[in-house]
Amino acid sequence: TASATAVNGVATFNNLIINAAGSYMLTASDGSYVPAMSASFNIAAAAPNQLVFAAGPTDTTAGIAVSPSVVVDVEDQFGNIVTTDHSTVTMTLGSGPGPLTGTMMVQATGGVATFSNLLLDIAGTYSLAPQDNGLATANSANFNVVPAAAAMLAFAQPPTNTNTGNAITPAVIIDVEDQFGNLVTTASPAI
Repeated sequence: TASATAVNGVATFNNLIINAAGSYMLTASDGSYVPAMSASFNIAAAAPNQLVFAAGPTDTTAGIAVSPSVVVDVEDQFGNIVTTDHSTVTMTLGSGPGPLTGTMMVQATGGVATFSNLLLDIAGTYSLAPQDNGLATANSANFNVVPAAAAMLAFAQPPTNTNTGNAITPAVIIDVEDQFGNLVTTASPAI
């Protein structure tokens, strides 16, 4: 809401600012005259300023693409999606044991970059960080990658030389691991 006093029958509004992109109409009224309605006009987004997660990563299983897809918006300084932007957004690890694989470079369509094939093989806690020509960005919220199904056995502590009649020291330890070498803590087979 803005107000101005009419001078010689004319009210001038020099500083009307609308920060949200969209289609608008203005109404002029003073409480006693018949109101006037403007024609529809559009406010477009300003220049690209920041990358924002529209859909951040969620917990996933090692070797399986993060689902649902991770979506990053190219926004102006006011939080409007810059629908004219078709730049390339690159997804990198913000934190975690890594590495990140899959399709990590996506061209934005209408200011939106959708990453449908991001893969992590090492179990742990991660965050992602999008990049695009120096635009402001922040890491995603943390998410977890859990081991895949048990697939193999591995010596965590192999046997060492010892004398006959003595227990092998330190104790021999066998890990149950998934196909990527992650320890499957939920597995309890008889070995």
